[in-house]
Amino acid sequence: MYFYVVLTWVKLPLFSVLGFIIGLPLLFRRKLGDGRYFIIFWLYLWAIAFCFPGGKFTRYYTTVLPAVLTTAALGLQFAGRWLARAVSKLNFGQRVRHYVPAGLAVIAITWSVVDSVYASPHFRLFTNVLGGGMEQAGAYFPHDEFYDASMRDTIVEISKRARSSAVIASESPLLASYYAQQENRADLVCVSLSDPEGLKKLAVGDFVIVARGRRYFSNDALLSSLATTATPDFQMFLGEVRSVDVYVMTNNTLKTVQSAAQARSTADRNTSVKM
Repeated sequence: MYFYVVLTWVKLPLFSVLGFIIGLPLLFRRKLGDGRYFIIFWLYLWAIAFCFPGGKFTRYYTTVLPAVLTTAALGLQFAGRWLARAVSKLNFGQRVRHYVPAGLAVIAITWSVVDSVYASPHFRLFTNVLGGGMEQAGAYFPHDEFYDASMRDTIVEISKRARSSAVIASESPLLASYYAQQENRADLVCVSLSDPEGLKKLAVGDFVIVARGRRYFSNDALLSSLATTATPDFQMFLGEVRSVDVYVMTNNTLKTVQSAAQARSTADRNTSVKM
């Protein structure tokens, strides 16, 4: 249920987060007028519709973002007025107090612009200082932050290395097949990491693509085994953020994959029997 709370905390610019924290309780002050009810019900109804159901994606947040930013703006305006009153008590305060709210707004907007420039061109990876900065990019919502962004570059690199009719296992086999055809490598066979029968087609020299954000219950055991028993043969990056690990099958890694595939196949059969 706290998925979107974390999203607000780590993905918005710092001043937007602080403004929202200040502005949220202000919505319950009568002094703001009846227009506040529109924002309150917007936030409330959105939370009921999106926070409690299981399926969550960061893109759903765009439908509530205007209300969040409006609340943040109210919070920054309130903070600006409070600072202006505090400044007015100083000797020079009366001369500058009227510029304080506008100055705070300019700082908040400039901060957001700088964050956008810094995160460009991979805006989805942006993580603010509260979330650990860009060093933690991709750590909170990898499925939405990467979303197969490096698949094309990965297939281009594999196409240079792969033998004829090599097998590529990934969680996006249709996309991998499309890019392979774009590279004139229609001979490459693309299978799913979650398909035990597909994994049985792998042989020494074939490829396994582990894309960040594509970890599921169906492939968790396999990915964990590969991470502990093997080293990626090459990696892909979005900017400076690692997005893909690629393993070239050796005798040892092939045993790991086949063992995980067999375990998954057995689990699927047991589940079918119980049902």
